[in-house]
Amino acid sequence: CNGTGIDLDNDGICDDVDSCVGEYDECGICNGDGISDNECDCDGNVLDDCGVCGGTGVDEDLDGICDDVDSCVGEYDECGICNGDGISDNECDCDGNVLDDCGVCGGTGVDEDLDGICDDVDPCVGEYDECGICNGDGSSCLNNLISELPSKFYLSHLYPNPFNPQTTLNYGVSKNSNIRITVYNSIGQIVSIPINHYHTPGNYSYSWNAKDYSNGIYYFQLISDEVVITRKATLLK
Repeated sequence: CNGTGIDLDNDGICDDVDSCVGEYDECGICNGDGISDNECDCDGNVLDDCGVCGGTGVDEDLDGICDDVDSCVGEYDECGICNGDGISDNECDCDGNVLDDCGVCGGTGVDEDLDGICDDVDPCVGEYDECGICNGDGSSCLNNLISELPSKFYLSHLYPNPFNPQTTLNYGVSKNSNIRITVYNSIGQIVSIPINHYHTPGNYSYSWNAKDYSNGIYYFQLISDEVVITRKATLLK
């Protein structure tokens, strides 16, 4: 009341308290222009390549990662090498390994007879005769073929069971057919394909040696052109 205060800019604050006749910008400057478009703060700093205001970070390869974090100026190949050539056409991994004959990267499998089955699974380098004998002449099961031809496909229960380390299975083929016997472990993984070739009618026997396998339940599956039969045996060492 009866004071002499003046508020020329009508901002509600007397000019002897607020001397700015106008408005403050974001830097607190009366009637200032504020932060310019190419700057990032009131001190005139700019963003570096890494988005840090006033920083000194550099991103020469413009990959959005500062070079002090990612020193690679360029691109990483699939092996994590900066500007590397990646896995070459004749290799299968970043360690320079190649596929063996059995399609295993870095493996040592051999398939000398090029039958598509590794020789550690199918040791026969050559062909099986109609009796299932490697490079045989077919005479070993001649009587069997003539006198006791099975009337249907079958796969016997394995014996002994449990076994250590060898067990035997008998199977019968009632007509000309390709026969594949596959051995699976308890989680359904294929561990061996001991038989995979053409058979003429007859009764056959095969002994599987599991000396290189661990204890557990194994499933033996016979697959012909017409049937699938599965048996189970337990390896106890």
